[in-house]
Amino acid sequence: MGRPANSLRTTLNSRCYDTNDRKKRSSVLLYSLKEHHAKQLLRNFYTQQKAGKNTDVTLKTGDNVVKCHSLILAAHSPRVKEKLLQLHTKQTDFNVDPLNLCCLQVFIDYLYGNQIEIDNQQRLILLQIAQKFEMSCLIGDLCKSFEVDKSIKLCLSQNALENVTKLIELCHLDELQDCVLDDGKVQLQVNRTILAAVSEFLTDILDSIPCESQTRVDISKYPGLREVVEVVFSRSIPASVEKIMELLTNALEYKFPIIKDVCEQLILDNVQPSNCLSILNLAKSSELRELQQFVSHYLEAHITEIIKEKEFLELSKDDIMSLLFENESNLIDSEVTVISAITAWYKHDKHRRKVWLTDLLTQVQYQYLPQGFFKHTVMKDRHIFQCISNVLSGERLLNLSPRKYDDVVLLFRKREMVDLYDLRRETWSFVSLLPWKSHTGFLAVEWLGQSLWFCTMSAETWMYTPGVKKSACKVPSPPFGKRVIGLGTAVLDEKVYMVCGLCTGSLQPTFTITFACFDPLTKQWDTDLPPLLEIVGGGTLVTCNDQIFLIGGFDGQRFVQTMQRYDPQSRSWSVAAPLPYEPRGFGTLNAVCCHDNIYVADHLKVLRYEAKTNEWTYLESVSKSLRESYSSIARCGDRLLIFQENNSSVVVYDPVTNEVKKASADLKVPLQASTRVPNKVPIMITVPKWKLYDEIHNLC
Repeated sequence: MGRPANSLRTTLNSRCYDTNDRKKRSSVLLYSLKEHHAKQLLRNFYTQQKAGKNTDVTLKTGDNVVKCHSLILAAHSPRVKEKLLQLHTKQTDFNVDPLNLCCLQVFIDYLYGNQIEIDNQQRLILLQIAQKFEMSCLIGDLCKSFEVDKSIKLCLSQNALENVTKLIELCHLDELQDCVLDDGKVQLQVNRTILAAVSEFLTDILDSIPCESQTRVDISKYPGLREVVEVVFSRSIPASVEKIMELLTNALEYKFPIIKDVCEQLILDNVQPSNCLSILNLAKSSELRELQQFVSHYLEAHITEIIKEKEFLELSKDDIMSLLFENESNLIDSEVTVISAITAWYKHDKHRRKVWLTDLLTQVQYQYLPQGFFKHTVMKDRHIFQCISNVLSGERLLNLSPRKYDDVVLLFRKREMVDLYDLRRETWSFVSLLPWKSHTGFLAVEWLGQSLWFCTMSAETWMYTPGVKKSACKVPSPPFGKRVIGLGTAVLDEKVYMVCGLCTGSLQPTFTITFACFDPLTKQWDTDLPPLLEIVGGGTLVTCNDQIFLIGGFDGQRFVQTMQRYDPQSRSWSVAAPLPYEPRGFGTLNAVCCHDNIYVADHLKVLRYEAKTNEWTYLESVSKSLRESYSSIARCGDRLLIFQENNSSVVVYDPVTNEVKKASADLKVPLQASTRVPNKVPIMITVPKWKLYDEIHNLC
């Protein structure tokens, strides 16, 4: 299961080491602050400097005086650091001549990480000060390419940011420790400036205490605060997930955002079946949405392992109900798993839990269990079997709708061959879906909410409801003959809209367009629809924002880039932004709607059309992942699947995070030219998984 792409993935560079105590080795994790942490610290220091808080160094130039923090100077200048340690005090003055007041303020802004803009004269003055204090990073930044009489913008280089992250290391030195935290058990010597920069909570406390040489702060009424502060200054975290979760809770309570980031990433890296439920509860109670999303996906993918763990078996009855039946994310996609979870939980403490067994079993959707399930499983326990019998024979059985399963993608080959792709499990399988044999292949296939609609090459149209016996039936054929030049279909309000080009006549062929709509309730075609603005056929139809878009097409002489938009409410067509290029032929474009945008897959290209701005964007990251091949595209949940016909592989694209990855499983039987549908690319559609429950379980 892939992890969600988020900012947490770059916040931590951790490694594990063992202490030197051979008798008792306790594993701890070292963490390193990242660039955005350093910038966050600098912003906090700058806020303190502007307010005159915890400033302990004076910079003088003539009659001008500016106060700043010794730690900031020491991080940039080894010479300043050495002098501070020799003086055994931070209260000191530094002469920064020849800086004038303006240059002095620019100098301060640079030290605290702000972008500065300087001219050539200011550059030369700053260079003298940088050389005086041996500030190598500033010297390097100032010596970059520079044009005379041109102003330049400077910000801290990467090396300077790395120096800033070493601020905390300086605070291990006794000479720079000016504050004592006392919780009644341990007196912790720390640096006041760092405390105010890493925690808003401590900033408020320190603001109420006068700044002295050794400030003493009583934190006995704040349980867990000392442990968080120790992590800040030691840069080490206990490796136990339970302790990290406790630390995360305290970091949130006492407003330590950097420690919160570090703990959250460590927890993400250590989610296991044995601890994911407690982590999920923590994420929910603390409103950590990214952590909650990841753990929910993990629980969904590993539920069969989780129900065997002690953490699950010791849940209360209310927690079991919430997890299995009341969870909004619908984590469980199989009634077999639900029954297995209930029976495992019940058997862990039969004597006390048997009174709740019937209530739990009432929630199971028995109509979706495979045949023979009871014979091989629940009949082995008499009490479970008796409870299920009572539920099925009494009035306690609820008329429940099917659980929300994942979407799956169907890929149609020639004749009756249908492949099913399950994104969550990343597996391909054949499904016995068609109740008849199509000897000519398909022009179009659509999902109408409850049924599949097929249009074959022989102009026959069928409808079939999966799981319903004898539901396959012929329906009226589309209003076109057999000389079709391209066919595009789309579904809106469970009706099939169709645009196709027709070529009539032999000596002098005439090119015409048909735009029609099929209503599955009345089983009738409606051809009384407004004509297209531009007469094109063979384009791609896609539904987006309750409108139908016709992309590209053939006008009888060439393939066009135009895009037309149809609004069923006003029954009118309008012009939208054209494709950035000309299509290569019939059936080469594939389009799908996701997050109110249209995504088009073509030969080595994937583009996005934003309906709100009426603009096209070339998606470079996913396009580069495609090989020399025509591609089909389909939506599966909140991600896009791009199938490449030349190597029968699938590329998974997340349009929210822009993450691209190749699926781990390829098509079991490669798609050969002889098994392809008549289009250049195979037809792919998305169907709710539970609608194909019987067909999928026939595979097992």
